[in-house]
Amino acid sequence: MEETKWYVRNTAGKVFGPIDLETLKGWVREGRVEPLAGVSSDLSNWVVAPQMPELEMNWVVENNAGQFYGPTHRVVLDDLMKTGVLSPSARFFLDDRGAAEERVHALESALVEREKQKADCDAEIARRDAEIAARDEEIAKRDAEITKRDEQIASRDAEIAVLKDQLAKVNEVHEREWKTEVVVPEVVVNEPPPPVARQAFVPSSQTALAELERRAQQELVRMGPSGVKRLFRLKK
Repeated sequence: MEETKWYVRNTAGKVFGPIDLETLKGWVREGRVEPLAGVSSDLSNWVVAPQMPELEMNWVVENNAGQFYGPTHRVVLDDLMKTGVLSPSARFFLDDRGAAEERVHALESALVEREKQKADCDAEIARRDAEIAARDEEIAKRDAEITKRDEQIASRDAEIAVLKDQLAKVNEVHEREWKTEVVVPEVVVNEPPPPVARQAFVPSSQTALAELERRAQQELVRMGPSGVKRLFRLKK
């Protein structure tokens, strides 16, 4: 019959083996098998090492008040005492099988609780990272809005500048119009002008020319010497 081969899985998850039972016992006595290490013969079904009676991992040590280690083999504790790892006041306890199982269960429960706490911590970190990412995105969005508003303000300022320039030009034109010199005639005739429209259809004749000359003479007399000089642009 083929001898059973055993595997050891430490608390870090690393698997060692295959080995025979005697080699496994030797590893236990050398302190190579942790109190919470798993033992399996098929890599599928695992038991905690102290639950195998043949490994004799049924000793617990209290090094200082409240500081326990085990269950493990008695040889391991003796070696720890000889090498000075344990204090001289350390106390050894021999667990019966029920006590050992209870201790293992307590250690397993503590390990599960720590893993749960770690998972909760990781989830909280992930949540905070998501919040930070969301805030960064919101800040980037606001920065983009501010940039857009600045561009709109700059565009409006440019439009206002153009309107101001146009208004200045309009005001300049109005100012020039208001400063236009108005020449008031010195002689004002208080009578309507002669009807020229009807004369346009009268044939030209000596009589008509004489009448025009007479009226021109009258107008020159009425204008006076100064008016005549301005009319003909004569110098004094």
